[in-house]
Amino acid sequence: MSYISAALKKAQESRTPKGGQEVHHKYSSMRKASRVPLLIGGIFVFACFVALYFIFLPERHKDISFRTPPKPVSSPPQKEPAKDVALLYKRALKHHYEGASASAEAIYREVLKLDANHYEAMNNLGVICLLKGKWEDAEGFFKMATEVKKGYALPYYNLSCLEAKRGNIKASLEYLERAVTLDPRAAKWAENDEDLKSLRSQQEFKRLIEKRREDGQ
Repeated sequence: MSYISAALKKAQESRTPKGGQEVHHKYSSMRKASRVPLLIGGIFVFACFVALYFIFLPERHKDISFRTPPKPVSSPPQKEPAKDVALLYKRALKHHYEGASASAEAIYREVLKLDANHYEAMNNLGVICLLKGKWEDAEGFFKMATEVKKGYALPYYNLSCLEAKRGNIKASLEYLERAVTLDPRAAKWAENDEDLKSLRSQQEFKRLIEKRREDGQ
């Protein structure tokens, strides 16, 4: 028993720290225990801050985006009027040649809205009016074309046709002579033009035709 008691006593002494080590150990445990609430409190405060930040962050962004003026949007480049007029006139000619005079007339008028001095559209509108029997309208378009474009033979030739239809032989011959002077090909057009058949017996008409032949036109 004494051997066992001595062994137990020795084992007990080996487990028990010397001096103030036991007190120091307890004090250290107390310090560690006191840090835990502080750490938990710090984590809680940090979590609250993060939560508040993410709660109010969208509102801040929303306010900023609301106050920021939108960037100006530039208008798409517009086509040049000259190109629009050229395309419209080409389309009108296509309808005109195909016999769709109503469509051609509408587009010719649109051309004149974009270009009030488009003498070719004026002349062609006069031709459409002439074929419809709207002689006064036709005369107006032909004369406008001659005023806008000096030296343009076609409206003079068409005025000759108009006056021939009206029975104004003298006026018709005067316009025809003017057309031939500007463009000798007008004499060739006149040879077989049904609108000018009333002129063929006139000496002045024959003279114009002969002159063209002599000039080799």
